[in-house]
Amino acid sequence: MHPIFYLIEDGKLVFFGHTMMFRLPYEQSIKKFIPNNLYNSETQQIDVDIAEAIFGFIRHKKQSKEQAGRVFFSDAKCQKTADEDIWLSGDKTKSITPKILASPKPTTFQHYLVQDSDNEGNLKHYASQSNETVIRGHKLYWHQGETKLSQIEESDKTKIAKSPLQYTGIKPIKPDISFDFAIRFENLSSVELGSLLWVLNIADDDNFRLSLGMGKPLGMGAVKISNQKLWLSDRQKRYQSLFSDNYWAEANGLDSEREIREKCVQDFESYILEYMNPSVKQLKDLPRIKSLLTMLTWKGVSEHSGRYMEIARNQEPCISELKRNGKGTNEYNKRPILPTPLQVMNISDNHKFEESSTPSSEISRNFEKPIKKTGQLKDKFQNNSDRRNSDGGISFNPAIARPQKPPKPKK
Repeated sequence: MHPIFYLIEDGKLVFFGHTMMFRLPYEQSIKKFIPNNLYNSETQQIDVDIAEAIFGFIRHKKQSKEQAGRVFFSDAKCQKTADEDIWLSGDKTKSITPKILASPKPTTFQHYLVQDSDNEGNLKHYASQSNETVIRGHKLYWHQGETKLSQIEESDKTKIAKSPLQYTGIKPIKPDISFDFAIRFENLSSVELGSLLWVLNIADDDNFRLSLGMGKPLGMGAVKISNQKLWLSDRQKRYQSLFSDNYWAEANGLDSEREIREKCVQDFESYILEYMNPSVKQLKDLPRIKSLLTMLTWKGVSEHSGRYMEIARNQEPCISELKRNGKGTNEYNKRPILPTPLQVMNISDNHKFEESSTPSSEISRNFEKPIKKTGQLKDKFQNNSDRRNSDGGISFNPAIARPQKPPKPKK
């Protein structure tokens, strides 16, 4: 037999559980903090964005529409053979045990919701009104440059023996191991193709890396995609001839690859900027994109700057004051707000457009309307008037807002 703990309010059973420290459910779903305009007002379903339009989607409800993807990825084949030494451990039969790779903790609401105060007693949480704050954004992990085995592997065997279910075994490969793969697509507009090429351009830049696979909090999974070639098939020309020089007629062209790439990328950037802020010249100058590129920077940040917070921190650097009592410092205790990527890199970050004069403490629900697509992308917007303030500027978005700095103490 096990004891049951329960809570009764106003004569009604609110909750019960098998532990005295059970967590009470919130009266409203966390989904309520997603801006309302990101949902279709008629169906209360999230509208299709560019990513879903390209890669497809499946709705959970039977009455919802589904869309097949139009981009296809081949298997990535290693350029080295299986007999060659590609393993970080030096032995293809040996697994290593990395440090704990914990899952996200949404209950750390000071990180997952936009905050307008640094006061731990005045933070927005999931029981706050849905018109007071919003979900903060997307979660990414910092790159940490070339990562050594000592940074990944758990060296304390007693920790593994104490909590074996929290650890896993992996076989990571060495740095600078190359793979070949192909991306095929069909029926993409110039804007959609431009969005793919924009990402691939970032992946080919020596200053950035994309993330792939597990172990990202430990600095693993940083990938560079180089030696890219764009092949376009002219279907009309292809079906005009069956053979060409004793081979099947492919009608693939590379004659103007650079011009095609540049045009598609420009079409994509113009499409987004016309909607977001026509005064911005390049997509990389938008605040959210600037933060994204900061997170993708190679070599990123140091191992300490990109680490998890700890419940018992025993060494510097430490969030809050380091306690020398043997138990360590609980870095979660004061509920510190997660800084933005630009703040981590000591880059000025007001995270809003110059056209917006709304202070971050006055959180507005006047969000920008999302891009809605039901089929092929349209090259131009029909009406942008509802996305502008009275002074012509972009509407203020609390999802990219930062709290005001607390006043400096008077001397």
